[in-house]
Amino acid sequence: MIKTLNSSKWVFFNSITQQLIGFLFFGSMTYLLSPKLFGVYAIGLIFSEVIGQIVRLGMSANLINRKKYKSLALNNAFWITLIFGVFFSVSFYLLAYLVVLYFDISEHILVIQVMSILPFIFALGCVPDALLQRKFLYKKIAFATFIASIISCVVAGIIAFTQFSQFTFVIQKVTYEMIMLVIIWKSIKWRPRWLIDYAILIEQLRVSVPLLFAGLTNVAANKLKDIFIASALGPSSLGIYRLAIKLQDFLVKITIGPITAVAIPSLARVKEDDFKETIGTFINWMGILSFPIFTGVAVMSPELLNVLFTDEWAEAAAILQMLCLLGVLSVYIHMFKPIFSVLEQGFILVKLRMIYFVLLFILLFFTASYGILYIIFSEIIVTILLTFLGLFSLKKVLQFNAFYFLRDLKPALASSLFMLFVMLFTKTLLNENLIVGDFFLLLIFFFLGIISYFIFLKLFFAGIYAVINNYIKCSKLYILAIRKVKPSKR
Repeated sequence: MIKTLNSSKWVFFNSITQQLIGFLFFGSMTYLLSPKLFGVYAIGLIFSEVIGQIVRLGMSANLINRKKYKSLALNNAFWITLIFGVFFSVSFYLLAYLVVLYFDISEHILVIQVMSILPFIFALGCVPDALLQRKFLYKKIAFATFIASIISCVVAGIIAFTQFSQFTFVIQKVTYEMIMLVIIWKSIKWRPRWLIDYAILIEQLRVSVPLLFAGLTNVAANKLKDIFIASALGPSSLGIYRLAIKLQDFLVKITIGPITAVAIPSLARVKEDDFKETIGTFINWMGILSFPIFTGVAVMSPELLNVLFTDEWAEAAAILQMLCLLGVLSVYIHMFKPIFSVLEQGFILVKLRMIYFVLLFILLFFTASYGILYIIFSEIIVTILLTFLGLFSLKKVLQFNAFYFLRDLKPALASSLFMLFVMLFTKTLLNENLIVGDFFLLLIFFFLGIISYFIFLKLFFAGIYAVINNYIKCSKLYILAIRKVKPSKR
């Protein structure tokens, strides 16, 4: 558990630095580039990320969790993903013209073609990334992410001021992935041999293919929304939607991301008797960290968008509020992959994701033309349904009433609802009696939200509050701050 906590610190550092740098870059580009260029890049990501899932073949989770024939399995994974990476990158490049014709963005065909190299890069990074996670070397991953983020954003920022500005996001993405690839390969000692063991490969694929389809349907479901928005509402609307998604993704990566990232290697090492309790602990902390942030951002969305971006992006505020609600409802969805992966029940993930994809497709087919908010509402309905189906499946696997896991969110949900009431009540009073600028409103709500949330936790969930308080006091940042406030006596 100590190794998990230490890893979580580095995963959190990795998430927060990557998201902050990415957010600053993404935000600054809203002043230089049009929503349409954001949408064109999002269209390219639809295909590069879906193909990126395919070329990895679900091997990462299998390698992280593997207990025997590790060396042979690593070789198998490297060569099979490399072959798939080359094939799909070439195919993506050759078929790019069909993509731009369908979405009516023929003038940006080179942008899509440059992105065709990404599946090949993803394939090359599959094995070293799995090795670093298996050994809990999240510090090295955090270092690689920080360096790659800084360099790629600087290079892309320069491109944004030139006549090649349409390639800004593509250059940033490709540069980032290339630097990450080089650093993580240098961080491991393992190197591939000219060897494939077909018997072990078949056994690997038996475990990894269900995970592949689960991950593929997950990505496809996420990109399905982009396809419907781009087709029904155009690239500019997709660009505005992607801005809201970027903000929501930032919240997910700094709250839920650090926990789910260490969930697979952690659950794989937990004793069977402690498995259920550990799952409950993960879910509890996912809620404690994410619910107040989603709640606060939902309340402050209009002011936040006004402060950070131009009026051209104001429409994203209502979208962000809906996405925050979706984030709160998606907590269990994020945990299903690590849980079922460790239990080697990948077929359940496939089934759940297929249900998710089909239901979402049906709802989007009827709602997409009405606007983005209807699209997100459709996803909320499907997410609620899938959560209950997933818990029911987990109940059958564990021979335990998995719906008891819903209770683990009680502290976070109750405290967040109290925080929501305080913030909305204060906002109403301020709007009726005072004229306060958006920036100062953000500051007021920020501190008010933190204070109200932790007061409620302390009053009604003292045990959890004590753990959080103790963890903060033991952190290095807190110790350094105390030393500055209270200089040591000589």
